[in-house]
Amino acid sequence: MIQLYVGLIAEGTSDYLFLQPIIEKTLLTIAYECKGQVDIDVKKIECDKGSGFTDYVLNAAKTVKENFITMLIVHADADAGTAEHTYSYKINSAKVLLEQQNERDFCKNLIAIVPIQETESWMLADKNLFIEAVGTKKNESELNINGHPETFNNPKERIENAIRIGRCNMPKKLKNSLKITDLYSYLGQAMKVENLLSFKSYQDFNQNVRRELVKLNLLPENK
Repeated sequence: MIQLYVGLIAEGTSDYLFLQPIIEKTLLTIAYECKGQVDIDVKKIECDKGSGFTDYVLNAAKTVKENFITMLIVHADADAGTAEHTYSYKINSAKVLLEQQNERDFCKNLIAIVPIQETESWMLADKNLFIEAVGTKKNESELNINGHPETFNNPKERIENAIRIGRCNMPKKLKNSLKITDLYSYLGQAMKVENLLSFKSYQDFNQNVRRELVKLNLLPENK
């Protein structure tokens, strides 16, 4: 059995709560296609964020190497309708500087995860699961979450409004008892990654993982 340790850095605490279980399930799914049995362990990386995104990535890559972790997953929201700008000015810029570092001191197996707009768009991948979590009988249209989540300009705000609309007829104490912060971990744990397959940003992440596993000779190239 091959033990594969994977590091993760994300923009915020709530991102870790949702993304880490999604990442684990994605890696485990791909692991079935690998050469031999692969055991996955995803770890949150604690390091100095420095003065900007590139510093954060380099510091994380150094920490990962020091702790014998094989790959580093880097999260950055697109904050836009496409991920192009984030890849060009954040991910790829960090990769260029990382390639200039000594391989003995830095992990260079970097995997980007860039949700369109915000991580919260992925939280709406399974609308039925979300509605059940809100505890309402209202439908997608009534909650204003109909349509593909990657087309939402502000998915976090959509979720917050959907919670408010969905629980507006409940007694006051119950109505205000659920916040978006309560949903990150639950939805990340409960959601099946198959629900994300229609998301371009998730498809990109999936391919990024596969590319690095091929480089590590753990996954056949045709996979």
